[in-house]
Amino acid sequence: MSAIVAALTVTAVAAVGGAISSRKAGKAQRESMAVQQRQADIQAARSRYAAVRQARIQRGAMQQQASTQGVGGSSGVLGGVAGLESSLASEVSTNYQIQGLSQQASAANQTAASAQSNAAIWGAVGGLSSSIFQGLGGFQKLGKK
Repeated sequence: MSAIVAALTVTAVAAVGGAISSRKAGKAQRESMAVQQRQADIQAARSRYAAVRQARIQRGAMQQQASTQGVGGSSGVLGGVAGLESSLASEVSTNYQIQGLSQQASAANQTAASAQSNAAIWGAVGGLSSSIFQGLGGFQKLGKK
């Protein structure tokens, strides 16, 4: 009987250790995804900044060239500048949409990591209860009354 008690004790300790490790792994995975999301947010902000900067450079070059040629206020120049602004707005809008989708994916991954962690914990609990049940005689003992 002492061998059964020892085996059940080892099983219990292993199940608790597995559950603790699973919880830590899930937490580490969620933290890693949060860091990756922050990196993506920073990259998106840099991309928007670069797009605005490039549009300003192009607008300045257009206006400088038009001024040099004496057509600074012409409809062609104004239309070109408006086209640049429209293109910039579209690029920044798309960047925000991609960033939002990235955040949604990150949230879904974090939910999945939590679910996997919980599943592993419940698996360990099931394994422990199965070991205890078997150690106490299992179905054979249930049949005998």
